[in-house]
Amino acid sequence: MIVVQSFTFNLFEEKTFVVWDETGEGVIIDPGCHAQSERDKLIRFIEEKKITLRFLLNTHGHIDHIVGNEFVKKQWNLPFIAHKFIVKEIEKAKEYGHLYEMALSNPPFPDEYADAGSKILFGNTVFDVLYTPGHALSHISFYEAASKSLFSGDVLFQMGIGRWDLPGGNVEVLLESIRAQLLPLPPETVVYCGHGDTTTIGLEKRMNPYINGYYSV
Repeated sequence: MIVVQSFTFNLFEEKTFVVWDETGEGVIIDPGCHAQSERDKLIRFIEEKKITLRFLLNTHGHIDHIVGNEFVKKQWNLPFIAHKFIVKEIEKAKEYGHLYEMALSNPPFPDEYADAGSKILFGNTVFDVLYTPGHALSHISFYEAASKSLFSGDVLFQMGIGRWDLPGGNVEVLLESIRAQLLPLPPETVVYCGHGDTTTIGLEKRMNPYINGYYSV
């Protein structure tokens, strides 16, 4: 069974997740650690828990979710997995990062690509990859069926959805991703969002105003 630890990093208050299971093997999802204090916090936690990291995973390529990629990849010598469309997003992030005082010096590109139907295995754990564009063209989400856990990046939030007004965003595509890929999951599925608090699929189906058409988008 997986264990999940979240960290809130950088000026966007992005959620970085470390996920591991009873074997001690794990992954890191969307490392947003930018300040040295954030990097040190991540190192201390992983060393204290004696986690053997196997992969660096990105849900998408916006700067708040990838600013720590170079550090994490070098620190733990990890294979980096993301969707193929992330390459252009990383290139763009390198151009605009200085505007947020988060300049990227040498951001890595994926070693492996994942898409709808891909599986990522570590320890006794299997992540199913869901392709969920609409916030970003490269956006994928990770679902772990045994624990009913979903890592939704910036697609679905507690009582909200991701932005669609950024390059590559499209509100109709975003809502279709949510309806077709996420809402069919079991209602008790815990959703670990890229910003803000966790929620469940059942709660969002009942109460999310965007999904239920209370807000015009």
